[in-house]
Amino acid sequence: MIIAQSVTPHPTQPDTMRVTFNCVANEAAPHFMEFDIVYPYMKQGDTTQLDLPASLDIKAGDTVLLSKFVAAYTQQDKNWNLAWSIDELPEPSNLHRNMMPPAILKY
Repeated sequence: MIIAQSVTPHPTQPDTMRVTFNCVANEAAPHFMEFDIVYPYMKQGDTTQLDLPASLDIKAGDTVLLSKFVAAYTQQDKNWNLAWSIDELPEPSNLHRNMMPPAILKY
């Protein structure tokens, strides 16, 4: 379970909010990267600060699934946790499906 600890407007980018997330229980979400599906996860006690679109409508105190911000987590947090398979997750029972649709390339 991940809690939005603080939400503030971004100092220089309009329509962007800076959110600090605090993980209170292990959580993971599948994420498609390049050629494969990987499993980013947060462990209890982990915190991260990310810049997210205000359209996500996250408020301080909200419980937020990792799948809602997994792409930003993998791009902005230099120390994000990664498992290459479900078997490598510290707690596979806390794997949530990714609710965000994958980007589809159009040719």
